[in-house]
Amino acid sequence: MEEGERMMEDHVMDLFGEHFEEWMDNNGVISGGFCSWSETPSLPEDHPEHASSLEANFESAEVAIELITSDGERVTITLSSGIVVEKSDNFPVKLMDELKEMALKGPSKVHLSEG
Repeated sequence: MEEGERMMEDHVMDLFGEHFEEWMDNNGVISGGFCSWSETPSLPEDHPEHASSLEANFESAEVAIELITSDGERVTITLSSGIVVEKSDNFPVKLMDELKEMALKGPSKVHLSEG
């Protein structure tokens, strides 16, 4: 495992606690990987403000993790702020409730919010 990937895994453990991987295994949830997420949109390349929108997007970006159930339902959660930025309509309520509980009880004691 590379150093950057290990750092991301540490952030996940800070958010959800040490039993997160076990929870994933028990519930058939896999990681879709890490991504950069920002509320600030990047404007099209032909837009005069394209460069400044890219800079603003980069500056406001957070690292997020995507989780995927065995049924293909997905949720994406930012690691530093604990915001659910994307969620499939049919993502299981039980799993979402368990994620919220783990985040509240985890080392960082974060209240997951569904943005």
